Amino acid sequence: MKYPNFLLSTAFKLPLLALLLFSTILGLSNLFGDYQPEFLNVNFGPLTRFTVGSPHGDITLGNGQNNLTDELAAFFMLISLLGLMFCAERQEDEFIGRLRLNAMYWAMTANIILLCIVLFIFYDVAFFLVMVANIFSVPVLFLMRFHWTLIRTKSISYEE
Repeated sequence: MKYPNFLLSTAFKLPLLALLLFSTILGLSNLFGDYQPEFLNVNFGPLTRFTVGSPHGDITLGNGQNNLTDELAAFFMLISLLGLMFCAERQEDEFIGRLRLNAMYWAMTANIILLCIVLFIFYDVAFFLVMVANIFSVPVLFLMRFHWTLIRTKSISYEE
């Protein structure tokens, strides 16, 4: 039985790596350097402003204004990581498909284990930053594990 091939062409790998590099630099400069270009300022108006009742009084969340630098950096980073996850190798066969499946299983398991550990170590704002980093951890762990096992199996086959 022939299965459909949902992999991207290998020609996408270099542009996706460039997009990942750009979005990573943009995100880190926004996070640590407070880089926010003026043209990315948007005003959503009262749509994003709402009040939540609490025992200590009402709390108004959102002010209707936002700079989209961090959102765009995260969006392009996730798109590029997803694209890199599904880029075909030059020699794509059943063995590579099996390596992909094992790498995804390993990445999900490692992510859940790391998340369980983090739950008891970080609190408050540090916990929030760890959860933001957790958004990107599955694709990054997958890519690291997949390429590490691919390189390892290629070096073993060359030695034989």
